[in-house]
Amino acid sequence: MNQKEPLKITLSGIFRWIFGLYFLVIAAGMVTEREYFPAIFIFMAAFVSFPPISNLLESDLNISISGLVRFLLVLFLLVGSVAVEPNHSSSAIIYTHAFS
Repeated sequence: MNQKEPLKITLSGIFRWIFGLYFLVIAAGMVTEREYFPAIFIFMAAFVSFPPISNLLESDLNISISGLVRFLLVLFLLVGSVAVEPNHSSSAIIYTHAFS
């Protein structure tokens, strides 16, 4: 007999769906704003977070990423996207003090 396994709903799985969809929406918004290079990092964070994509990548690459490693990888990718963001600079602090 061909029995289906019951669907496992865990808190980490719910968070992966929420953050994966959030990162996909943010990355799509960055592409529409023509911020392509930071969007690449956000897309990669979405690929690591979003369960359908990450499960496909893990099965194709024959790897398994633990929760802590996945969290650190997403954090690293988010820091990378902020680092390559062209609109951040220290001059914003100077402008706010000049207008005070």
